[in-house]
Amino acid sequence: MLSLSTRLLLSASLVLSGFLGLTGWVLDNAFRDSAEAAVMERLQGQLYTVISGSNLKRDGTMVFPDNLPEARFSTPGSGLYAQIVSADHKQTWRSKSAVGLDIPYPIGLPRGSKQFEHLLTSVGTPVFAYTFGISWDVKGKEQAFTFSVAESRESYDNQINSFRKSLWSWLVGAAVLLLAMQATILRLSLAPLRRVADDLRAIEQGKATHLERRYPKELRGLTGNLNALIRSEREHLNRYRNTLGDLAHSLKTPLAVVQGELTNTDLNEPLRGVLSEQVDRMRQLVDYQLQKAATSGRTTLVAPVPVREIADKLVVSLQKVHVDRRIHCQVNIEPEVMFAGDKGDLLELLGNVIENAFKWCNGRIQISAESAVDREGNKRPGSIAITVEDNGPGIPEDQARAVLQRGVRADEQVAGHGIGLAIVKSIIELYEGKLTIGRSRMGGAKISIVI
Repeated sequence: MLSLSTRLLLSASLVLSGFLGLTGWVLDNAFRDSAEAAVMERLQGQLYTVISGSNLKRDGTMVFPDNLPEARFSTPGSGLYAQIVSADHKQTWRSKSAVGLDIPYPIGLPRGSKQFEHLLTSVGTPVFAYTFGISWDVKGKEQAFTFSVAESRESYDNQINSFRKSLWSWLVGAAVLLLAMQATILRLSLAPLRRVADDLRAIEQGKATHLERRYPKELRGLTGNLNALIRSEREHLNRYRNTLGDLAHSLKTPLAVVQGELTNTDLNEPLRGVLSEQVDRMRQLVDYQLQKAATSGRTTLVAPVPVREIADKLVVSLQKVHVDRRIHCQVNIEPEVMFAGDKGDLLELLGNVIENAFKWCNGRIQISAESAVDREGNKRPGSIAITVEDNGPGIPEDQARAVLQRGVRADEQVAGHGIGLAIVKSIIELYEGKLTIGRSRMGGAKISIVI
């Protein structure tokens, strides 16, 4: 989707282009009409010159002087032409400039009628023509003539082309200038929104805890609500975890007292075994529910956690615990692989999976993590794929689903509560991820997680 500034700039560009285009079209038509009207007035003046220079004798013969005030009438190919046609459609007179050139003037116009039009000469040259009908009364008899003048369109076309070139150059220049000003105004106007986005990004990266800049009045309600939301979410999470911690201490102490009394009280063995089993089960339930409730799940506006750093810390700690077994653990995680979630959730998730690998392996473990990809092989932003493999006995297919349930262990002889993978599963579900259990290339278990 296009950014807000891009959409505004495109909209302004379309409106401005339409407005300037319409303006150019209107001005072009207005100038063309004005120039054509000027040509008509000029030809009308030339026609009056021709009329004033003509003289009709009493015998009906038209007399015309050899030279007119306008020299172009006497110059062949000058672009200004004239002719007089009698009522019987005979050419009475034609200017020297029109020698060898035929122009299809209208003839037989009634007295006082005038006509202005575009014509083509016999050689295809476009001209403007102005024709006027005149009649003289000779001895009571009316003599009608049609006076016509024409001028080449070359000067008119050059004038129009020059105007258009100048007009569109100025309009394009104005459009570029206005668009640049519009882009600058939009950039300045949207700068506060960019600052909000930068501040939110700083919060996600852990460089800030809230939106702390001064923002325009229109954005203060938004930024104030965002700050309140961030503060409320953090306070709620901290209060929730503190309450859970207090609950853990409150429940574990009475359970420890009951467990101690079972060893000191004179009870028969069957009853002691049942009570001890139930106390142990209650302890497991408390541990599981506290661990499950402590996971925060997908949280907005938190800094991403480097997976390699957490994995290295867990491996170092577990190697100290299992130092006598000399386990070789290979970690293949690039530093840029990040977990977009709560650090405690990642610790709990990796801790349980890697701890299981240390318990069951025969000396070799391999941990890897990378950006997750879709079916077409394209990276999915914000998603990671984690794989933990070992060379232990593995998990049989018929037990793969069962070990994800609370309290179920693959081997009852190995110490544990059977809640590790159940906690991992609940965390992954909070992040809308996926967990699969398979066979490792090293012969043991392979835990694959996509978040």
